[in-house]
Amino acid sequence: MAQLFENQNMKRFTETQKWEDPWFRRLRPEMKLLWQWLCDKCDNAGIIDPDLELASFQIGYQYPSDTLLEFGERVVLLDCRKALDSVLYSVPMW
Repeated sequence: MAQLFENQNMKRFTETQKWEDPWFRRLRPEMKLLWQWLCDKCDNAGIIDPDLELASFQIGYQYPSDTLLEFGERVVLLDCRKALDSVLYSVPMW
């Protein structure tokens, strides 16, 4: 069943307010690109098996294996060796 959705092109909305977020503004340019890459490549639940070799190739910057640690609490390492992108912005429920 997982392969059913694996090769489909997905379109995503992007959070336009990320550029005003002090956390995002302080990231180096190559880290902003990696953050956007993670957001684009994760599944609908925000889970990704991070392939930094592929990210390095596609972005054009060599990321060391411990790069995800620079995102701090924004990325959570799961026991199953996948990373979960945490919510960049929370939307209040009215």
